[in-house]
Amino acid sequence: GRFDTKIKETLSSRKANKIVTDISSLHGELMRIRVQYLLKSKNVLNDEQKRLVVSSLKFDDDAFEEDVPDIFGQDLLMLPLDLTTEQIKKILKHQTDMEINALKINMKILYQLLDLKNEIVQDAPDEAKLDKTILTIVDLGNQLLANRVKHFLKSNDVLTPAQKQRLIHAIVI
Repeated sequence: GRFDTKIKETLSSRKANKIVTDISSLHGELMRIRVQYLLKSKNVLNDEQKRLVVSSLKFDDDAFEEDVPDIFGQDLLMLPLDLTTEQIKKILKHQTDMEINALKINMKILYQLLDLKNEIVQDAPDEAKLDKTILTIVDLGNQLLANRVKHFLKSNDVLTPAQKQRLIHAIVI
């Protein structure tokens, strides 16, 4: 009955979007806490072991995307939702905005990775600088996740209640 009236539909969408955004934020916070733990625990290692730990951190193109739930990777245009031309245009706009933001964030990550590599090869790497750079990369990765979630929710808001039900059905099956 959450789609019975326009008011119920709006309230239901807002609640669902808030829950999804909160879960996404908690996921990012968990990732940051894990990395902070790793950075603190590396302090008991010798210099060579520290270099190995820092070098082993995975920050390639898909490092932050692999933990993203499949639902956020769904291309709404490829699902049988009977979208109108206007809905398709809006969804394409949201997808384009998401990709532009992702490119900008990825560029920042690449810059930080260059800084990280330059610091690692130093004879006496600055531990504080290494830690700060790594945490900056993690924060940027969290921004990538938030970007994907935000634009998925915006695209989802373009759908009618019947289309949202079809989307849920398509994802579950």
